[in-house]
Amino acid sequence: MFQSMARVAAMSALIMVLPASSAHAQAPFAFNPDTSTCSGVPDAQEVAGTWQATVSPASPRVGDPVSMGLRGSGSSLQVTLILVGPDGEVIDLLDGNAGDDQVAEFTKPAAASGVHTMVWAQSYTGLYITCSGFTAES
Repeated sequence: MFQSMARVAAMSALIMVLPASSAHAQAPFAFNPDTSTCSGVPDAQEVAGTWQATVSPASPRVGDPVSMGLRGSGSSLQVTLILVGPDGEVIDLLDGNAGDDQVAEFTKPAAASGVHTMVWAQSYTGLYITCSGFTAES
């Protein structure tokens, strides 16, 4: 139940849902690999602390596993990774814990060729932490 609440909070705070007739959610944000910045996210981090998003490898091939992580300082909190594919659709929502001595880390295959966006938010509030991404090659 708590994970479901976290997903709803993150979704409602960060994602525009398409009309009820559509089963897909379109994300209003995108990672730019040329500038290593994201559009459509708040101008500043909304959660206190120092946070670092990681991705390995930085340029995977489609189907290869990609390790995505969030490391933070300060107290531990529940976080949600919103993974967005090259077409702007939300691929997955993943929940974990990050903070002092904890790293939220997930491994998923690169879904498609192109730029993927990773937005990290505090699970229950949907407050923005950081954004990064990677480019998958075919």
